[in-house]
Amino acid sequence: MIYGAAKVTWNTNGIFYTRDPIEVSIDPQVFDISTDAHGVIDHRVSNHQVVVRCTPEGRITAGLFGTGAGTLWPYGNYAIGSSIFGITENHATDATLVIDSKDLKLHTLHNAAVTSMPTITLSTTKTVIGPVEFTGIRTNSGTWAADDTLYSVDEVGSAFVDSGFAVTDIKTQVYTGVWTAITGFTSISTYDGWTIEFSVDTVDVEVDDTGLIDRRISNVSAMARCIPVGSTPTVTQIARQQKLQATAGYARGMTMGTNAADLVITGADATTVVTLKNASLKSAGYRFGSTTLRVGEIGFVTTRKLTAGAATDPIWTITPA
Repeated sequence: MIYGAAKVTWNTNGIFYTRDPIEVSIDPQVFDISTDAHGVIDHRVSNHQVVVRCTPEGRITAGLFGTGAGTLWPYGNYAIGSSIFGITENHATDATLVIDSKDLKLHTLHNAAVTSMPTITLSTTKTVIGPVEFTGIRTNSGTWAADDTLYSVDEVGSAFVDSGFAVTDIKTQVYTGVWTAITGFTSISTYDGWTIEFSVDTVDVEVDDTGLIDRRISNVSAMARCIPVGSTPTVTQIARQQKLQATAGYARGMTMGTNAADLVITGADATTVVTLKNASLKSAGYRFGSTTLRVGEIGFVTTRKLTAGAATDPIWTITPA
């Protein structure tokens, strides 16, 4: 039997261990051949892909949180229709995902992309990074008949070492939110931290000889949630910013963008900052009981800001320590 943890290197710069075992799924996609007389008489392969799911240990590093190769949240400033596998009209770049295990095996996805961005949890008692999913497809110039175009397992001479690992990079600290220039929301303390969820929707691109060669972005979004505590925002201030009624309220069909501002969440170290651009207060709730907090969870959603008809601003920015 084979056991052993592993280190993951995503696109050269994103290096992490995991909180739980890494799951690698290799499952070819097939289509059936059938006849009316015999039913299904064959299964034929249409695509190969490899899916990796894991939860990083939670270090806040420039490689994972920055804007270059290796980040786990790469789609904050992507245009709709962009390739998640780096394909442009005249250029294609393969990004590798390497799993370096203690049993001296090196597992490589030769052309990988983040297909499910991890939730960010900003709290004093929880690590920052949630589960992430990577998908590997055939390399941009590879063929089905060539080796090392999708997934390979190689022997290595020695166990992995990460000399840059520092437990102090796993930060659990207080975070404060500021919904920029909105009355009552300039210093938001929370009951149990912030949860920020990210979503990317894609459309498959296939050709007849190779099958799946790309995925293109059709939508990107983010939402931040918390339960506020303290003197502000008050129940009245939250209700007012939801624009439920009166002359300053949202009329039916009215854009929420009229009440949008950047939501900036900053850690106690003053250097870990997550910003949701052009955020609007979408949801709120209240709880009533002798031992419960009055204000329930509130949620902020992002909208893409257009300048002169162009989507020039990112949906979010993440600054590492």
